[in-house]
Amino acid sequence: MNRILKLIATALVFTVVVFLLAVSAGCGGGDEEAAKTDTKAAAEKKDAKKQSSPSDVDRPEMLIDQVIVPTENTPEDFSESIEKRRPIAVTFYQLGPNDDARVRTAMTNLESRYKGQMDFYTYLYSDGERYKDLAELLLVNTTPTVVVINSESRVQRAWTGFADADSLEQGVVEALQ
Repeated sequence: MNRILKLIATALVFTVVVFLLAVSAGCGGGDEEAAKTDTKAAAEKKDAKKQSSPSDVDRPEMLIDQVIVPTENTPEDFSESIEKRRPIAVTFYQLGPNDDARVRTAMTNLESRYKGQMDFYTYLYSDGERYKDLAELLLVNTTPTVVVINSESRVQRAWTGFADADSLEQGVVEALQ
């Protein structure tokens, strides 16, 4: 009987040790604290206007068919375009990354092709003073990002990350219709 109790006690101690090792390794429990840390870090990056990965919620694509309403802190030229019911293409980019350079080149080409039909705005993502609250209004949190707004002030199309020139042009054409 003593031997059976010793085996049960040993098995119980072994189970507790394995459980504690699993918890300390992050395999069960402790995930809530890690999630809080991750959420706080993401918020700090967004507040600091640094390039970060887009979340599932905060993406310009979520604004498709939504009306954009400028605030008093929105760049004046953008607000005027909205007020005059002009179609708009907005590009946010960073210096250096290849995808940003390719998207920016494609948008520059489209601007020369559709100038006079649509207003084009291009912003260096690190220059928050220039675009003020526009990145927040358009849910921009990474680059490259392009948002196309039609003459009804509705987001027609949006791309986060690389988009090829043909897709970007299709978005511009759709906004002009």
